Amino acid sequence: MWGLGNISGDSAACRDAILNSGGLEPLADLVENSDDEKIIKHGTWALSNLTRGKPAPEFSKVYRAIPVLEKVLMELKDEDALVDAAWALSHLSDGAKERIDIVLQTDIGPALKRLLEYKLKNNVHDLSF
Repeated sequence: MWGLGNISGDSAACRDAILNSGGLEPLADLVENSDDEKIIKHGTWALSNLTRGKPAPEFSKVYRAIPVLEKVLMELKDEDALVDAAWALSHLSDGAKERIDIVLQTDIGPALKRLLEYKLKNNVHDLSF
């Protein structure tokens, strides 16, 4: 996970090489099916790196991350993981209206609502995204 996150964060070309080789799918599966908070936290960071950058990654290659990010936002309390998940959703919905529409059609709203409620309830001021 660290390797994928570091490599994908280096450049859009490195990120795209990972995405083109199918690297997001096993990472998403691992995070989605794990109960280990460290795996979820580090995997969410790696997913965030795989979804960011200019030019934006091909949406069909990063769409699989959305249900994983939703799980993180609904279940975790780790602030680093919550921030990374929120950033990843921001990256996924950045750009064309079609990208935003697809993200919203996934019913991510309740997860985002939970994030805002968590921030208010815990008086967290550093969940900046």
